Amino acid sequence: LAERFSITTETIRRDLAALEDSGSLRRGHGGAVPTDRLTTREESIFERAIQRQSEKLRIASAALAMVPGASASILLDAGSTTEILAD
Repeated sequence: LAERFSITTETIRRDLAALEDSGSLRRGHGGAVPTDRLTTREESIFERAIQRQSEKLRIASAALAMVPGASASILLDAGSTTEILAD
């Protein structure tokens, strides 16, 4: 975050502390999560793949419509939504 927004890591820590104090998030080792999440553990790709299928299909359909003709190339990053697009 510090690099992305060109600010110091101390500013990030201070802002996260203020957000935690206000009840907006909960800090954990190496990150922060919304207060309604019970853990900072990220779900596995297998768990995420079965969640929010209809939304992922809509995103994939919209993205596919933006792909130019058959001779074009695109680059996809890893993720459960991009997997649906690749399919």
